[in-house]
Amino acid sequence: MQNPIYTIGHGRQPIEKFLELLTSNNIEILADVRAVARSRWPQFNQKALITALGGAKILYIHFPELGWKIQATKEDFDRGVEEIIKLSSNQKICLMCAESLPEKCHRKLILTPLLIRQNIEIIDIYPSGELKLTKTSLS
Repeated sequence: MQNPIYTIGHGRQPIEKFLELLTSNNIEILADVRAVARSRWPQFNQKALITALGGAKILYIHFPELGWKIQATKEDFDRGVEEIIKLSSNQKICLMCAESLPEKCHRKLILTPLLIRQNIEIIDIYPSGELKLTKTSLS
């Protein structure tokens, strides 16, 4: 059975709050879909994030080919989407970008429609902890 795929935006929140949102939803893999794994907020730079996630037993994988400001080839982009789908088939994965609100982010505007077409439910994690489900046509 295919697991839903979660999404989250790191925003400006403290790393402890961010980790709590992930662990409370039993996330096993954080898929960083930023083109560049850097942030104005140092706790969300790649090295610091990998360390923090490791302490919470969450695997970090960077998918720069799925980033908003990158000109990935169609083949690379499709391969990234396929890898996320494959990983989500037996682990709980969460797509992460910087934007806190999914409706303002490429993870909702570009990635969610592609995943929905693959009959994968999407669950957005909001900074408040609220979850919003985007169902597939088969749901």
